[in-house]
Amino acid sequence: GCGSWECRCDQKHSVPFKILGKGGSVTIEILPAPRGLGLVAGGKIKRLLELAGLQDAWTKATGSTATMNSTSKAILNCLRQTFSQG
Repeated sequence: GCGSWECRCDQKHSVPFKILGKGGSVTIEILPAPRGLGLVAGGKIKRLLELAGLQDAWTKATGSTATMNSTSKAILNCLRQTFSQG
């Protein structure tokens, strides 16, 4: 069902559990959020997650996120984990 501890809707969310991805110096953590919150992320990261179809998630990024190559690799690693475990 719902992966967020704040949401009790018992419906599937686009982020079912906490995921962590690393690419170069960038580490991105994506956490499930309550339905209707939207994506809480910075500019480039938010656009990439929207393109991937994610909704209702909190994100935390560390490292040199200005490096688009490393940032996109970190997001791709997060998405791979989501689809391999979910």
